Amino acid sequence: MADQKLQIPDPRSRTALENDLTLRIVLKAKYRPDKSRRSADVIPWAKKLAESVSRAALKEVGKPNADFEISLNIIQMLGSPEYVYICYDIFRAECDRNVRLQTQESLQQPIHYASRRGGTYLMRKDARIEAFTSRSYSDMRKLDKGELPLFSDLKFPPCYIFGKRMEEQGRSQEEWQQLRAKRKKNNAQSLEGGKTIQGVLEKDSEGWEHDEPADNPVPREELQRAEPSDEDKPMAGGPEEKSEDRQHDKPPVELRHRDKNVQ
Repeated sequence: MADQKLQIPDPRSRTALENDLTLRIVLKAKYRPDKSRRSADVIPWAKKLAESVSRAALKEVGKPNADFEISLNIIQMLGSPEYVYICYDIFRAECDRNVRLQTQESLQQPIHYASRRGGTYLMRKDARIEAFTSRSYSDMRKLDKGELPLFSDLKFPPCYIFGKRMEEQGRSQEEWQQLRAKRKKNNAQSLEGGKTIQGVLEKDSEGWEHDEPADNPVPREELQRAEPSDEDKPMAGGPEEKSEDRQHDKPPVELRHRDKNVQ
């Protein structure tokens, strides 16, 4: 995968990339609806994209030849629109192994958020997303006891048996989707009111806060929305852009609903 275009208007993210040996990033990316949503297919794609964005980020701060590795923590797929949120850690080659292990096990890490604007990713530090990511990491661990990355699909919720995420091997994508839909319907009918944890999450998956944090020092005009590539949509600020297009460019708030249903 070719390196992505990336800019770092936030000096806090730039400083962290220049000086820190490890960095935790939440990457928002668009996912083609015709592609497989099986974790076995999504995870390799997410890893390649994360590596590409990371190379672009290091190049942006004058370290194009820096050796690094990434470790995927969470992959969360939304149902509509087709967005994927990828939480991962960057480890520079100089990073000690013990530090890597401590970082991977830690739920509390500064978050640098990267989202695409008109074909270019913008990266910035976002304290609000840190809280959401930490809680998501913790809550997903209650369901998934397997190895990282943790995987969640709000359109076709995974099935867990004794904490292990199950995949239906040998099925076509259409059969897999039909099975997921049937399972979700049965789960909803089995509980009073037809509500399940996954159902509530899917219903409220669009409930994201505004993209720009209140304490963000970056000029607002640098963060104007132009979500898809230039070929797909007009640039932000154009007469064709509608204000409601911003509603999906928000960090997840489904965790509040998860807390209510898990207790």
